[in-house]
Amino acid sequence: MCMGPAVEPVIWSTVRFPLKKWRVLSRASRNVQECVGGKRAGEGLEAAHKKTSLDLVREKLTFPERAVFRPGLFPKTAEGVEDHFALVSLDVDLEESTLAGLRYFLPRLSEGGLLLLHDFGNDRLPGVSRAVSRYEEEIGKMLPAVPLCDRNGTLVITGRV
Repeated sequence: MCMGPAVEPVIWSTVRFPLKKWRVLSRASRNVQECVGGKRAGEGLEAAHKKTSLDLVREKLTFPERAVFRPGLFPKTAEGVEDHFALVSLDVDLEESTLAGLRYFLPRLSEGGLLLLHDFGNDRLPGVSRAVSRYEEEIGKMLPAVPLCDRNGTLVITGRV
């Protein structure tokens, strides 16, 4: 699972079942400023990416012993994994990474499962919503989704696509 700080307290304080969790643990790419459309946004994004570590993620988990960590860059961290997922929180910030996450996780989402897509409504990260549009074009239909009224515009995608 790829995730970020926006949903961590809610999700990880309530997890009571075995889970797999993936976390992107790398600095933002050198093209971040170009991708988000402005120097200020790029610097903020890069600074946020520098403030993460496996230890910080483990500290937020109620049951860290139930987590499987696969640090690295997605989708390479998913190679060889053929699991299905009940809950995915996707927070990768950029268009191509988001599109790769949608392509990977949505076909593997359990019936009744949820994918929480962070930054869908974030004007400083327009690539996230573009990735959703591109994915919808690829599959030829709109995703069954509901936007949340949170700070960064999380999109909740329901069920298997």
